[in-house]
Amino acid sequence: MNTPISAILERKGSQVFSVSPEATIADAVAEMNRNRVGSVLVLDSGRLVGIFTERDVLRRVVGANLDPKRAFVADVMSAGVITITRETSVEDTMKLFTEKRCRHLPV
Repeated sequence: MNTPISAILERKGSQVFSVSPEATIADAVAEMNRNRVGSVLVLDSGRLVGIFTERDVLRRVVGANLDPKRAFVADVMSAGVITITRETSVEDTMKLFTEKRCRHLPV
């Protein structure tokens, strides 16, 4: 399937939601819930520094018994984010999901 991922984004939408590394986990979760998304990008002065996902909440917050009102996104986010371009094919995207065992790929 050589269809570019942009074809999916045209139907799904390309809006991106983000928080700063200094945001509390509670604020990041509220942003995710407000927008009905499973992840938010973590941007520091417009630069991508990480991603915060539902899985991070379960494993790194709940699993570590952190207080979401006192802990910060920077402490639990996933750094070293893998990204793709709008021209990346759906097939290559699916391979990345499998090989890297990730659920979210910022475009």
